[in-house]
Amino acid sequence: MDELEIVGGFERQLTDKECTIIRKMMIEENGIREIFGNTLRLFGMDYQGLIKYNNEYIGFFLLVRERINNIYFVDRAIKEQYRNLGIGTLIMKYIVENYPYDDYLISETRENNKAAISSALKVGKLILEKDELRYYLLNKSEQEFRDSGMYDKFIEYENKPKLKSYEMMRKIMNER
Repeated sequence: MDELEIVGGFERQLTDKECTIIRKMMIEENGIREIFGNTLRLFGMDYQGLIKYNNEYIGFFLLVRERINNIYFVDRAIKEQYRNLGIGTLIMKYIVENYPYDDYLISETRENNKAAISSALKVGKLILEKDELRYYLLNKSEQEFRDSGMYDKFIEYENKPKLKSYEMMRKIMNER
């Protein structure tokens, strides 16, 4: 693979200019806009990285804690013309290998996002299918996840009625 670089990631926070690049991709980029639809996801992120390939920004990843202690949700997006090159899998491996804490990392993908599912399965294990979403545990064994009690908390969280603002945000994101 040519020059693949992670900007930010776990090494440092992104600058305002670099965050603007992510915002722009979320709003303007075909194939990314339809998934993220807006920049609301940026408000809850604790870690983020820009993906640079041959000196061009081609995607990003975000780690977001969603009201469950010890679980981070991994979001990632890659421009359409750079998909199916193995970059998604490399990014997932980078996240798992470099995440500095002992939290659980979970990737959420839509059932029809074949590329994201493929990269998630190369790194992790499917732990839940709910509606059109699939959830993959990336950095721990399923047994450890269950034994820790976090699996039950995760299932409880996913089955709990969401606030109207959350449901509205999710609806907006899914309609784009």
